[in-house]
Amino acid sequence: MTLKEDLLPALAGNHLFSIFSQGEVERVLKHAAIEIFSDGERIFVQGEDPDKFYLILSGGVTITQSIPRKTECALANLGEGETLGEMSFLDRFPRSATAVANGATCLLAFEFASFDRLIAWDNELAVKWFWLFGRALAQRLREANERIKELIEGRPGDTGIPSA
Repeated sequence: MTLKEDLLPALAGNHLFSIFSQGEVERVLKHAAIEIFSDGERIFVQGEDPDKFYLILSGGVTITQSIPRKTECALANLGEGETLGEMSFLDRFPRSATAVANGATCLLAFEFASFDRLIAWDNELAVKWFWLFGRALAQRLREANERIKELIEGRPGDTGIPSA
């Protein structure tokens, strides 16, 4: 039995994979690889060309963004069952942030080219993945909107945007 086969029962119970049948999970796993990162190790870096998106199996990931004339800013802390890199999968633009392992972290990695072939072949599976990506991105947008609101309310007139 391989490590990916060992994942089947765990993924079946994962909220993210609850919308998939066991057969769909098995097909998805054929297009995935397991990657292990040490605490503080970079998974990807802001500005680099993307080639993978990830599902966190264990551990955590801190998403940061470098802002000109400012220090690096933590945008989010992601945990087990959450995805990262899906925005770059969707738009194929360079990474908009840096992802760093928070403790020992195990990820399920999906190379774009392989995943493209999978969803091109299986429309039902593609719809489910895009629905999951949409929900994840909508949740992150809501959280970002709330942070912006807090910043504005906490410091009237200071949006954090440098003036020209």
